[in-house]
Amino acid sequence: MRIMSGVLLVFVALVAMIFSFAWMDGEFGDSSGGGVRINADGEMTGVEKAYLEFMIAHLDMSSTQISALGVLFSSPDFESDDWKAATFLALSRIQASFANVVSLEPSERLVPFHESSLETLSHGARFAEMAEGIVNQASTELTQEAIDELVAAGNGFVETEALLDEFLETHPVPDDLKADESE
Repeated sequence: MRIMSGVLLVFVALVAMIFSFAWMDGEFGDSSGGGVRINADGEMTGVEKAYLEFMIAHLDMSSTQISALGVLFSSPDFESDDWKAATFLALSRIQASFANVVSLEPSERLVPFHESSLETLSHGARFAEMAEGIVNQASTELTQEAIDELVAAGNGFVETEALLDEFLETHPVPDDLKADESE
């Protein structure tokens, strides 16, 4: 039983590392995606830029908190109020990432990215809900269902990043919006 728990913790740590590497550049993505084409030509609009900044902030928060949770789960300390507070804060932030964006309405050109983002954050929120139940039972041993949600979220981050890269490649930020970034 102890070996299984150790293997599970290593798995969580590896998934957390994958999330960390995917987000290391501080922006949701810079790699070139070779996936789905998002049609409609033209530069990015100000509304699209604001939407992307908001959605990316929530994707980034979810990813960062999943990574933090992996670290916390690798050395659980149920006697420590600090450990419990950090764990429940990470779990609530993962769930809030989804709740804060679920009602957003994207432009037509951003629908594929939006749907992928919602699905990814939804998997993360379901994982966090399951993990919260596990922690409430004084355990960090993930169920298969929780692992499946975590893996689905990880795959979703990859797909969502590819869609973002595709959008950014085909819809550059116009110069007048770039000037807003430097202020």
